[in-house]
Amino acid sequence: METIQLNTVLLLEPQKQQRFQDLLARFVELSEAELQELQALRQQHLLHQQNRQSEVEKIQQLIEQYRIQPSELFSAAQLKPSGRQRATATRRQSTPRRKWRKSDQAPVLLEMKPEGGRGRAFVYRKGRIYEGMAPNRPEPVYANLPARLAQYGASASSILSHLATDEGRDYFATPEGQAELNRIVEVVQQLKQS
Repeated sequence: METIQLNTVLLLEPQKQQRFQDLLARFVELSEAELQELQALRQQHLLHQQNRQSEVEKIQQLIEQYRIQPSELFSAAQLKPSGRQRATATRRQSTPRRKWRKSDQAPVLLEMKPEGGRGRAFVYRKGRIYEGMAPNRPEPVYANLPARLAQYGASASSILSHLATDEGRDYFATPEGQAELNRIVEVVQQLKQS
């Protein structure tokens, strides 16, 4: 006799499924007639399972052939629970955001922690003062400098002592760095006046 799997989901009518479970529970004590009945129920289940698989494959072929979308077959309410369950199993690796500014990979020269320790820190990268905000935003990047920067922007020495990173101090000691720091002070002064 073939091995019967207990964890198999039966595709039988409820009465036959119940009878199958009863017979299976008493498997060791079954008479020859009951063993034949159990075998017949199992054969019906296997046949039904094969037919079902065949029908599923036909439906899949039709979906692919006519490029049918799930939203055409089911309502949003029907799709929502199934989508949530499958999302964890089929989630793709997200692609990293594309960085478009040259300075995005540049070293951090100035850093200001948010007040109260909440929110994002202000980070200034080398060369950013000379770039625009984004391709579709013509205003320069410094138009978005935090107002708190004005309290330290009175002079280059104030910015260096309060905001500069170690790398920033080294860079601002060079002629190129000094020119950039002077531009930052100039911009902060303009922001204070406006």
